[in-house]
Amino acid sequence: MIKAHRHAPQTMMRRTSRVYLNDLNAGKAETLKQFLHLCHDALQYFVDLFWQRHDVSATLADRETVHRGRDRFGLTTRLAQALAKQAKEMVRSAHAQGKGKPRVRKHTVTLYRHFVKIEPCDGWFDWAVKLIGSGAPRLVIPVPSTSHLHKFLADGWHLSKTIRLGRDHRGRLFIDFIFEKPPPPLKTEGAVVGMDNNYRSGLVFSDGQWVAQRWYALIQSFGPREKHTRPQIKSLIGRELKKLVMG
Repeated sequence: MIKAHRHAPQTMMRRTSRVYLNDLNAGKAETLKQFLHLCHDALQYFVDLFWQRHDVSATLADRETVHRGRDRFGLTTRLAQALAKQAKEMVRSAHAQGKGKPRVRKHTVTLYRHFVKIEPCDGWFDWAVKLIGSGAPRLVIPVPSTSHLHKFLADGWHLSKTIRLGRDHRGRLFIDFIFEKPPPPLKTEGAVVGMDNNYRSGLVFSDGQWVAQRWYALIQSFGPREKHTRPQIKSLIGRELKKLVMG
């Protein structure tokens, strides 16, 4: 799930649907790979700058910093601004979680409406993703639809003007389409249920429901140097909470 933007007038739920660009011709594929490689290097450069300065503020990068990245990598000012913004978010997140300096491992970049236009497409493909410049290569990417993407549209989700363009560990190019939807209204009526959490026993509720008993065994199975333990526990708790029967 993608976090809601704080400046948004209304809090929105966000989900992504990934489509692999398996049918892209060789020339366009190579252009996108070079673009992603450039963004990767520039993003790591901005991360290094902010981390060295201990800059974990929520403000946007200053003009001098943006221009340093722009001139070093031959970017447009708008693309440099976007990458600096992503770098700052990475640094702030790592600092908040008490982690070390982020290392940009993945070749992915978030492209906002300044860089991309999404239009329905007639013929063999369902969508035309147009990269319209401002630092991104001027390309039209034909994209087939998927059942996963269609399900979001059928369920009332709105297709965002922002995409995530990337390349996975196997070298496959993909686009993550982002869907938005207002959250359902909170219930104002219903019974009050108490909850007690215990490291060994999980989550115990006053109405007799009991979930997340498996987290103790899962934690015990972690190796001393295993990474991603916290996300695994959060994912387990989320799955277990969905099992609750709400009155």
